[in-house]
Amino acid sequence: MKTNQLVKTIERLGLEAGFDYVWIGEEECEILSAYYDGDEVLRASLDWTGEWFVFESAFEKLDPYKRNKLLNSFIDFAHTPFDEREEEKRYIFPLPGLKTTDGEQQYLTQVGRHWFACRRKKDLRQTWKEEHIKWVPELYRDFKVEVKE
Repeated sequence: MKTNQLVKTIERLGLEAGFDYVWIGEEECEILSAYYDGDEVLRASLDWTGEWFVFESAFEKLDPYKRNKLLNSFIDFAHTPFDEREEEKRYIFPLPGLKTTDGEQQYLTQVGRHWFACRRKKDLRQTWKEEHIKWVPELYRDFKVEVKE
């Protein structure tokens, strides 16, 4: 399970997701936690595979469906190999000086073999993985920026 999938699951269940650092033994560890009414319910290590923890008093406050879904999601995440948890970086190409009449940035866009400028639209091809940038016309490659979603 990818980190962003776990965050989406937490939020779909009406809980809050939070990232933090804790000390485990002699090592500082980054964690992802689920919160309900401000109380930490579950946490999983982002640095180690198989590490997760339940805060029973907060966990018991959740309805059975949420408990089951949340626990299964955290267990899936905790057992996902570390190198498989993160999404591959994607890049977008804002076109310098090109804005729509209402001031929106325009981006390099591809439909089939056609390339054009367009405002950000999720249903159009406007992002590329590193391995696919070789197909972007060379003229635009210097404009790439990492997509932060």
